[in-house]
Amino acid sequence: HKVRKDGGPDGRGVGFYFRNTTEIILFGVRGKHARTLAPGRRQVNIIRSMKREHSRKPDEQYALIESCSPGPRIELFARGSRAGWTTWGDQADQYSPTWPTCAKHSQPDLFLQDE
Repeated sequence: HKVRKDGGPDGRGVGFYFRNTTEIILFGVRGKHARTLAPGRRQVNIIRSMKREHSRKPDEQYALIESCSPGPRIELFARGSRAGWTTWGDQADQYSPTWPTCAKHSQPDLFLQDE
């Protein structure tokens, strides 16, 4: 059996070998007759994207969500503002990508520019 560095049992059981390589997108609609738009009923259930800063979601998710729902939209624990979205989080208003490979793995048009 597996043990932790402190000698205690690992306790995770089977199925957690790749637990740090995936994230879940929680998507919901609200309203009396709410339903996802047609593209939302044809989506595959995986997005392949480069890992980025902590809590920064893949750019690919926004177009996917926007095609599935007319809005309004909210992003929790957001890193940066987006047109058409309500953003919430301690870095929602002041974040701008600064890490060295940002230009290779970001779509700059997705971020609102400071005025």
